Amino acid sequence: FSGVTVLCTNQNGVLVGNEFPFDVTDSDAIEIHTKHQVFGEKWGFHKTDVLKEFPFPEIEGENFITEATVWNRVSLKYKTRFVNEKLRIYYEGLTDGLSHASLKIRAKNPKGAVLYYHEHLKLPIAIKWKIKSFINYIRFSFHANIKPQQIVKDSNYKLLATMLLIFGYLYYQKDINTLNKLDKI
Repeated sequence: FSGVTVLCTNQNGVLVGNEFPFDVTDSDAIEIHTKHQVFGEKWGFHKTDVLKEFPFPEIEGENFITEATVWNRVSLKYKTRFVNEKLRIYYEGLTDGLSHASLKIRAKNPKGAVLYYHEHLKLPIAIKWKIKSFINYIRFSFHANIKPQQIVKDSNYKLLATMLLIFGYLYYQKDINTLNKLDKI
């Protein structure tokens, strides 16, 4: 086991996201998210030696990479105990929180997003999750100024990359419009 993860409530005592499938669930972050579809803010701790084994990647010129990159790597080797106890208050509505600025952060750190989605494609997950990850891989490749030909060339799934290129590009264009609107606020 690498650690323990528990639930969070908001400042009004309402659960943020949903519960784990059982009161005590021994699983991993990949399965909890993809198989059991558990979402929302969670809180926990991991053994120091496990975290040292899986340090956060450092990408030159960028200052953020989603923590899910590390949790997925840990999941391939260790289980986590997930417990349906509310042990942390998560203050929703903070304008400087990561959830609020997720798109902006990922667009400013696209190589980290590309790394995350590229690794996500290799996980033992259902095809629907792979397709979603592939579209996001393409989307943030555009943010990283990677040309379409290079995106396809770098992919292990060239035919699928070619087929999904338009969807990734459309999401990229939507991101540009959203970010332009946010900048005007």
